[in-house]
Amino acid sequence: MKFTMKGFKYLNVDDNFQLSFLKGNVGDLVMRHKLDEQPHFNKLTYLDNYKIQKNLNNYILLNGKIKVSYEWQNDENISQQDVDKILEINKLYSEEDSVVHTVADNSYSYVGVYNGDVAEWSNRSFEYELASSVAKIESIEADTVVLCTITKEYGWKIKNIDIPPNETVTYTKEDAITYLLTCDTCEVTIEDNTHTFNQYDIKKLTKDNEYSIKNISDKICKAIVICR
Repeated sequence: MKFTMKGFKYLNVDDNFQLSFLKGNVGDLVMRHKLDEQPHFNKLTYLDNYKIQKNLNNYILLNGKIKVSYEWQNDENISQQDVDKILEINKLYSEEDSVVHTVADNSYSYVGVYNGDVAEWSNRSFEYELASSVAKIESIEADTVVLCTITKEYGWKIKNIDIPPNETVTYTKEDAITYLLTCDTCEVTIEDNTHTFNQYDIKKLTKDNEYSIKNISDKICKAIVICR
């Protein structure tokens, strides 16, 4: 692994998972050179008939601009059919209007900018990726911020939504263990109780109720649910 992005905040949450908030300037990156340089590699699964894997890394762009790249050698047997399929999958995500895809010989990449495109609760985007040995996330704009989530056990789900300033969304707790992370300042109301979540606060949701989440900052706020 090569790792030149700088961590500026780390949270170990109830010994269930670690959140690492990474800041990158132009050229900073996170890069793997082998497939087994991934968490929970023994749980690796593929789409039927494709060299496309369920993404074991949980990276979410919170600010700025990144380039995500995949490169492979001929003996890795990644075909044009695989590239066409991952393009088909990736173009279905809410962020598509903020993404530019590029295909070249033995490589596929996309450039994405954070514009707050996720208007409803969705599973984390880019859940699948080409099963290439080399893959990297590179910052191509100053002050890019990426969240990396590493879970102790395999099987956690990650959902997210982007909330414009002064807008409110709701979330209904469905899973036994559920945490809410706000990436800017929000007011979270459950029944008649309102709590302030500051930037990068994460708290466990304990009641099987509907939670109201209002962005009280002056920027788009990504809210993230981590649950199982």
